[in-house]
Amino acid sequence: VLLDSAVNATERVRLTNSSTRGSQNGRIVVVDLTEFDSNAIKILSGLAESSASTFLFIGTDFVLDMADNRVTPEAARPVQNFTDDATAPVARSFVLDLDAGLLLVSYDEPILAGSVLPQGFVIASSAGTVTDLHRLTTSTVRPVDGTTVAIDLSDLDLDAIKLRTTLATESANAVLRVDAGAVADMANNTAPLTTLSSPTLIADSSPPRLLQFNVNMTSGVVTLVFGEAVNTS
Repeated sequence: VLLDSAVNATERVRLTNSSTRGSQNGRIVVVDLTEFDSNAIKILSGLAESSASTFLFIGTDFVLDMADNRVTPEAARPVQNFTDDATAPVARSFVLDLDAGLLLVSYDEPILAGSVLPQGFVIASSAGTVTDLHRLTTSTVRPVDGTTVAIDLSDLDLDAIKLRTTLATESANAVLRVDAGAVADMANNTAPLTTLSSPTLIADSSPPRLLQFNVNMTSGVVTLVFGEAVNTS
């Protein structure tokens, strides 16, 4: 079975692990799309976004009639009834990599990268009411649609997290809060307020690098500038 965006389309998806529902013979065959196949359809811009971009092609091996005659392949057929995706995306897990400066958030369906607002992401020490938290300010989203949102943490945001001694030092005190509306799927359904805990936390394991230093012989001061926050105590 192929889903096409037009009769002679370049945007198309061949179903892989979806299955027909039930075992009752008759004129109607119902196919339950797996998450894998559904996401493969959703991520292609221009495919199955409306009735005008939804066509179906079936091969000879798809079904037999009651006399074991194979179905005759035809040109891609337009959909008769189309219902758009109206379900909000659901966040499942996240990875906070303090070494690479990267935040990865996994969702149950493809996310439109252009919809993601990094300022709506907060790293907190617990899921309850806390004072130890940091809201991202200058971090940027990688412009790739998919089920994983990738945010490159800016030096400002990364230092703000590292400077807090009770925030994201272990998985137990690393919680992600995502504001309602900070993320939308390919059909522009926005996600509700979300809280995720128990992340995969990758600690900072890289030594600090000296970027530059300044010497003032009048005041007798040497100033060193590093590539990340350092412990001076």
